[in-house]
Amino acid sequence: MTGDFLLAENRYGRYAVPVESRRRRVSRAVLHGEVYEPDTTAFIAEEATRGDVVTAGAYFGDMLPAAASGGNLVFSAEPNPVNFEAALQTLKLNSTENVRLANAAFGARSGSARLQVDDGRRALGGGSRLVPARQRTPGVRFVACDIVRVDAVVDPGREIVLIHLDVEGSEARALRGALRTIRRWLPDLLLERPPTASRIWQELAALGYRDAGRISKNRLLVVR
Repeated sequence: MTGDFLLAENRYGRYAVPVESRRRRVSRAVLHGEVYEPDTTAFIAEEATRGDVVTAGAYFGDMLPAAASGGNLVFSAEPNPVNFEAALQTLKLNSTENVRLANAAFGARSGSARLQVDDGRRALGGGSRLVPARQRTPGVRFVACDIVRVDAVVDPGREIVLIHLDVEGSEARALRGALRTIRRWLPDLLLERPPTASRIWQELAALGYRDAGRISKNRLLVVR
């Protein structure tokens, strides 16, 4: 253990797992030397050999070493400050220099928001989520966080081949903030919670995206 983190390792690299969320499923798997969502992680690693990728939320960086192994740039974001510091430590442990990590959440426009980081009993870890500004729940901890657009953080001159979003129900807003990138490069989209009942879903269909099935718990959308 180092500071408030537990050291772990699997076949993709080394990790700094936050002590406060060590009992979450992702943390438990990595602390036991396993890869959480191995099919998803392998897919991201393969895609990253073809070009730059976007992946969020980062949590403690459980997928960042795999994504970075392709040698191209990885753009990621993590709004929870504890998770963000853990992800930075993970990058240092692996001497990773091709990941650009923002302490923020991906959204439709730049700004700020409130992030729920525990449920009153334990830390939410990778389940930390954006909540309405007026929401008040006694005993539950919230922190302020920045919102950034994918379009504002990716390098417009480099091809994005994949956007992977596991952002606790904020996929529609994150995709809205990535539309310029999506229209330019038509990257594969790997989404934990596809926003099927939103306007952005219709816009993606108009661009030629179709459902290519599931990879673990995520749905893959492609233009072929």
